[in-house]
Amino acid sequence: MGTVAAETAHFPMLFALEGSMQEYIYSLPVTLSVTLGISWILAMTFCTVLASSFIRAPKDPNKPTAPIPWLFAKLQQLMTKGGKQGANSTTESNDPVDRIFRKSVRAAIALRKTALQHAKP
Repeated sequence: MGTVAAETAHFPMLFALEGSMQEYIYSLPVTLSVTLGISWILAMTFCTVLASSFIRAPKDPNKPTAPIPWLFAKLQQLMTKGGKQGANSTTESNDPVDRIFRKSVRAAIALRKTALQHAKP
């Protein structure tokens, strides 16, 4: 819908102007319409095909087969030392993303005064 609205908004430029102004401005709505049209076609076809090949439900939930979940599972196994779950306290997580998030939040809280000093006008 946004593509149609943008093309419709620039369409009158093809007919409203005359002379040298039309010659100068003519390429803008034509280029915009062609580019947005091709972009829309690619978004509706090519991107959908790519998404269907990369994002799919695994046949076995314990073993992801799609490329991106498989890659994340492998990275998680590497970051948790071969996939072995250690016996940590109940507050600490074995998830590497959770650990990175917690460390970054702690650092942000520790440096809050510095960040607020730089944010003042």
